[in-house]
Amino acid sequence: MKIVNAILTVLFIVFAVVQLNDPDPLIWVLMYGAIAVISAFAFMGKYNKIIIIAGMAVSFVWALTLSPGVYDWFANHNTDEIFETMAPNKVFIETARECFGLLIAFFVLLFHFFQAKKVAV
Repeated sequence: MKIVNAILTVLFIVFAVVQLNDPDPLIWVLMYGAIAVISAFAFMGKYNKIIIIAGMAVSFVWALTLSPGVYDWFANHNTDEIFETMAPNKVFIETARECFGLLIAFFVLLFHFFQAKKVAV
């Protein structure tokens, strides 16, 4: 699991760095940075279930708030548009990408949660 945790740490550092050119970088750098830190601690075999659960709650609820954009994308647009450059008239692209990023974050935290349960046993 150390290799997986190392990969997740690096991956979420990259996610955080890529967000620096976003219109609202602070919240995304903090979110992805926090998951990078959680993954780094997991690499060292240290887990804090309360922080992991809090991160899961934040990422899931935040993703739910963005889910109307994903619905808009699926219901009203060509699914290939998600890979296009963002445009002012295509807000759903940014919203859907952000929602998917938060869902990835949620599942990584869920992975860490189950790893923490194994370590505690």
